[in-house]
Amino acid sequence: HLHSRQLTSKILWGTTAALAPLIIGSVVFFGWNALRVYSAAIGSGLLFEYLFELITGQRSRIHDGSTVLMSILFSFLMPPNVPIQFIVFGIFVAIVLVKELFGGLGQNLFHPVLTGYASVLVLFPQFFRSQSQMLATPSVILILICGLFLMFKKWTRWELSFHSLRSRSS
Repeated sequence: HLHSRQLTSKILWGTTAALAPLIIGSVVFFGWNALRVYSAAIGSGLLFEYLFELITGQRSRIHDGSTVLMSILFSFLMPPNVPIQFIVFGIFVAIVLVKELFGGLGQNLFHPVLTGYASVLVLFPQFFRSQSQMLATPSVILILICGLFLMFKKWTRWELSFHSLRSRSS
C-alpha cells in the first residue's frame, strides 16, 4: 500500500479524472454506445449507493467518488453493445452486494468491479462469448497516458506495475 497525506476522496476523483483520455477515446471509437454504457453504469451505481444508504440509515458517502470510479472501471470491461440490464445487474452486484454489504470502501472481501463483471459473465455467457471488444480496448497509448498521470500525481508507482507483470509470468 502507498501512504499519502491526501484525502481518499481526492485520490478517487483524481483517478477518475486520469481516466478521461480513455473515456474520450472510447466515445470517439464507439460513439453513442460508449456514452450509453457509461451513463447506465454511473447512474445506476449512484442510485444503488444512495438507496442502500437511505435504507440502512448510513450517512451519504456518494461524494467520495468511489462509486463513480467503480462504475467507470466496470464500463471499461463491457462491450459497447451490452444490454442495459446487464450493466445494471453487474453494478448492483459490485456496489450493493460487494462494496456496501461488506462495510464500504476498502472493506471488501473481493474486488467489487471484478465481482460484478464476473457475475455478468457467468449469468449471461452466450452474450459475452460473441463479443471481441470492450470499451477500454481502443488504445494502449491512452491507457499509458492515464497511468503516467497517476504516477505524476504519486498515486501509483511504476515499480508496482512491473512487479505485478513479473509475478504473473513466473
